[in-house]
Amino acid sequence: APIAQARVLDEPVLQAIAAAHGRSAVQVSLRWLIQKGLSAVPKASSEAHLMANLALFDWELTDTEMQAIETMGRNQRLFNWDAVAEFSKDVSAPAHVGKAAFNRADLTG
Repeated sequence: APIAQARVLDEPVLQAIAAAHGRSAVQVSLRWLIQKGLSAVPKASSEAHLMANLALFDWELTDTEMQAIETMGRNQRLFNWDAVAEFSKDVSAPAHVGKAAFNRADLTG
C-alpha cells in the first residue's frame, strides 16, 4: 500500500479526520498529499477503490487537520526519499518538497 505501507491507516488522528469529513483514512491521506503539493498513484484493487481514490477534489482539510497529520509518525520512516530523489532527476519538482513530513530527521533509514 502506498500510504506508508498501510501502517498509518488505523491512526486515530486519520480516523477522526476521516469521520469528520465522511471519508476514509486513505482519502484523508491522499488529500493531505494533494494539499502539500505532492501526488501519489495509489493502487486500486476494485472500481470502488478507484472511485474513492479519485473523490479528493470536492473537499479540503483544515489547517488544523493538516497540522495534526503533519505531526504523525515522528518515529517512523514513511516514505523512501532516495527513490524520490532518483525519480526527480527526470522531473522539475525538487525531491526535498515535503520531506520532513515523511522522513523524520531522527531516523537513519
